[in-house]
Amino acid sequence: MTQMIRSGEQLFPAPNTSSFEHLKPGFYKVGKTITGQYFLTEDVSPKIPSKIYGKSHTNRADRIIGAFNRNTRSSTGVLLVGDAGSGKTLLASDIMIREAKNRPVITVDNPFYGSTFNEFNHNFDSAVVFIDEIEKLYDFSESEILASLLSLFSGSVTSHKLFICTANNKYAIGEHFFNRTSRFRYVCKFARRIVTGK
Repeated sequence: MTQMIRSGEQLFPAPNTSSFEHLKPGFYKVGKTITGQYFLTEDVSPKIPSKIYGKSHTNRADRIIGAFNRNTRSSTGVLLVGDAGSGKTLLASDIMIREAKNRPVITVDNPFYGSTFNEFNHNFDSAVVFIDEIEKLYDFSESEILASLLSLFSGSVTSHKLFICTANNKYAIGEHFFNRTSRFRYVCKFARRIVTGK
């Protein structure tokens, strides 16, 4: 388990010589101090409907989780693409809720990037990292941002991360994310169902 130091509600990666607590499985969110230190705070579980029709999202979730758990020596990236209400958040939430029983699930909802942010993420031996609407959060036309995110997703040889990202527009994301399995290994496309009456 990852060693952390608690300061109030904030959890910081702990040096080996510090008194520490283990980062427990569950939901967390990334924050940043005014001095540039990244930290985690506890977050709430996403909500999913109590009754879901069809098995397609369950089959996709099973396949993604199975591949991630077999691939323990590198990261696995998943991109869920579709309009609002098409089901991509449902699939992401299902995977996160299942995995939160075994490891930290970390939400990134600010456009953090850079070597310090990448090093912060590499502190966690095994985790799920969720980025909603990634193409709106980050400007992929900025070379510095693109290089940082590519490095984050590739990780080190011992990094075991499941990156789950949603997007409305796949083509707003840098093309280099789609040529390596350690970046976006799975791209799942969603379409809204149109129900018409007579």
